[in-house]
Amino acid sequence: MYFEDDERDGKILDIDEAERVGGLPLIKCLVARELYIMSRKVLEQIEDGRFEVEDVECCVLNGKVTKTEADKMQHSIGNKKYIIEGPDTHGNAFYAVGKLLATDDGKLYFVITAHGSEANYV
Repeated sequence: MYFEDDERDGKILDIDEAERVGGLPLIKCLVARELYIMSRKVLEQIEDGRFEVEDVECCVLNGKVTKTEADKMQHSIGNKKYIIEGPDTHGNAFYAVGKLLATDDGKLYFVITAHGSEANYV
């Protein structure tokens, strides 16, 4: 996993504390534990060589939420999508959008889209 820092003493929170806090700490906790899924769009971009899975992980684990939006599909926890900006594995600006989902087995982070911040597509 690629992570440098977190809001709480430089550590990823344990799952119980992360669930209490919610938001970005929970997203980071889920990604650090590989409890996430990616959209077909993101997987196709990875297959096309635009970036790697580790770039998405690095962005989320080291990034900041720059904006939240309502989830138009209304099936996410808190009805929110999180826009996260952070570095990729090479330190370049990267962008990921995702949402928290509740499943029968717990919570997951769903990566809707991701790309280098300089890219002009979503």
